[in-house]
Amino acid sequence: LYLARGLDPARAIALVADQQSVMRTRAARLTEQVDDVQGDDVDNAFGDTVLRLRLLQTRAALDWLEGLPESE
Repeated sequence: LYLARGLDPARAIALVADQQSVMRTRAARLTEQVDDVQGDDVDNAFGDTVLRLRLLQTRAALDWLEGLPESE
């Protein structure tokens, strides 16, 4: 992104848009996985916490991307 900003601002805009799309898709898939977790055993509980962490990380990355000037 840093290089794209300096070399080709239009490419930076496209890069951010592409990454937003990727992160939205990833968030949707993780949400489905979280919703599908079944069982109350320790392994499922741990797996659920890992999925929730990944979902929160993905949403944070998407929030960051949406706050970039290229996102407007």
